[in-house]
Amino acid sequence: MASGCLQTVGKSRQGHESTLRRLVIGFLAAGIQARFPDGSRADPRRVRKLRKPAKDADVKLLKATLLGICVLALVFVAVAYLLPAEVSVVRSVKIPAPPEKVFPYVNSLQKTDEWSPWLALDPDTELNFSGPEEGVGNRLEWSSENESVGRGTQEITLSVPNERVETALDFGSMGTAKAYFDLDADGAETRVTWGLVSELGYNPVARWMGLMLDTWVGADYERGLGNLKAVVTGQ
Repeated sequence: MASGCLQTVGKSRQGHESTLRRLVIGFLAAGIQARFPDGSRADPRRVRKLRKPAKDADVKLLKATLLGICVLALVFVAVAYLLPAEVSVVRSVKIPAPPEKVFPYVNSLQKTDEWSPWLALDPDTELNFSGPEEGVGNRLEWSSENESVGRGTQEITLSVPNERVETALDFGSMGTAKAYFDLDADGAETRVTWGLVSELGYNPVARWMGLMLDTWVGADYERGLGNLKAVVTGQ
């Protein structure tokens, strides 16, 4: 009986294995495949695509960032060339004195130092004068560790007694400019106009900085003219 039972169990086991084998073969033959939530059949190429490493996304982000920077740089340069190539700063003050009393203080760079708005920022500024003490050819070379003072040269290029003085400024790598003083009699007073004109050329950074020149230099000019008024009137 035990033998018969074993034979029965053996046959039953063989039957199950045969059935399982037929089911597996049937599934393969039918081509049954896994499906995605959207109902589409599994595609090995799609699976590989979904499993792309995260570094691919990082590369795309880097490329997009670089493209954005390039676009911004092009816009920065393009807009810069639409900005003025020449900028000017003009300030004026009325001084209760005739032009002949004011003129000596703008016709000599040595005299200018008595009311300069920048020397107060660095009393240790190194000053070197050359040429005549006044008028055309009077030259100043200055040097300071203070960034607001910097270094450069200034030379008087035109001198019309009691009327106008022009100077040429050279700030080295910062560029060049022209400055002038106009003296206009107004009764017993003199209107002193201090101006600056700078050519910015084709440097896009200089063009953008030119927008701030009036704010930066204008405040210094106002302070300097106030000092000049005090020196001339003895106040």
